[in-house]
Amino acid sequence: IPIQVGSALTVPANWEEIRDNLGDNISEKNGNYSECTALYWMWKHAPRTDYIGLCHYRRHFDISEEEFIKLEENQIEVLATAPTFVAEGIESFFSSLTPHTDIELLLKAIATVQPEYLPAAESFFKARFFPPCNLSIMRYERFQEYASFVFSVTFEIDRFYGEMGICRKDRYMGFLVECLLGIFLMRNKGRLKIGYTDMVFFE
Repeated sequence: IPIQVGSALTVPANWEEIRDNLGDNISEKNGNYSECTALYWMWKHAPRTDYIGLCHYRRHFDISEEEFIKLEENQIEVLATAPTFVAEGIESFFSSLTPHTDIELLLKAIATVQPEYLPAAESFFKARFFPPCNLSIMRYERFQEYASFVFSVTFEIDRFYGEMGICRKDRYMGFLVECLLGIFLMRNKGRLKIGYTDMVFFE
């Protein structure tokens, strides 16, 4: 949702009418991309604004309006979920959610289309903390940078599976984008001012 920061937090009046299958979209890929079809739609269609972010389904940031407004006061450029610890390591953890081949393809795609991110990607998969669930709020310029990185990589993976004639509907790309958010933050942690906050689940 695009967000204006000022005396009040505002969202578009017609936000309930927004769909991810309008205009330039990848809605038909939802079985693989899950909530990230909305991420793509936001990248292509959301108006320029102060901040833009993604919450989805029952997952939302545990943050008040007053706390959100402080993001700008503190010059926070990216807000993500508080990192989750996985004892077995990130590579093993995600290999339990999607075939390990997908992680190998992710690294190969990064090496092909965004090679400057490869060292961070390799470090990410050796780590034990990551920001879960594809939630983020970013300054508009940072969101554009992030989305460009994400979809350049995922479309390279799409291209590979397309050439192989493999059609999947198992949310694997949603898991890989979860990794890409962590990789983006790891690669840019010295350049961007990043904040973290808790996540709340709604029944």
